[in-house]
Amino acid sequence: MKEHEIKETAAQLLSAHGLSYVPVKTTNARRYMGKAVAKRTEDGGSTPSELRLSKRILSLLPREEVIDTILHEIAHFIAGVHNGHNEAWRAACVRVGANPERTADIGGDVRAAVSKYRLTCEECGQEHYMNRRPKYAYTDYRCGSCGGPVGPLEVLGE
Repeated sequence: MKEHEIKETAAQLLSAHGLSYVPVKTTNARRYMGKAVAKRTEDGGSTPSELRLSKRILSLLPREEVIDTILHEIAHFIAGVHNGHNEAWRAACVRVGANPERTADIGGDVRAAVSKYRLTCEECGQEHYMNRRPKYAYTDYRCGSCGGPVGPLEVLGE
């Protein structure tokens, strides 16, 4: 989906759930697909202030996954962002039709397209993606899946 389609879809879904006053902002984020931003209220609650969507990631995903991401964030607004990914949020997900999972598996192709660096395990072949240059030499890192050594750092894009 193109950026304007993402914003239009988000505005339509927000409106359908009574949140038409929430502005939609697209970002170049690499670390999140969507983010529900809210202001704290005096009574300890929160009020929705902005929906942030990563055009960098969402533009690479199918329409259904973009819609699910937006609904995921709308569920945060409905449940209250202070609830995180608890039962209240899961119930709100079911109510709006979103997948009540905390994170989405965006797959290796998308991950590679939005990440800056990659380390590959020499034993199991598992790829590990990073957005920040590693602090230590790659030889100091181990695979999170099997514990094996990882190969040299590959620069994917800056």
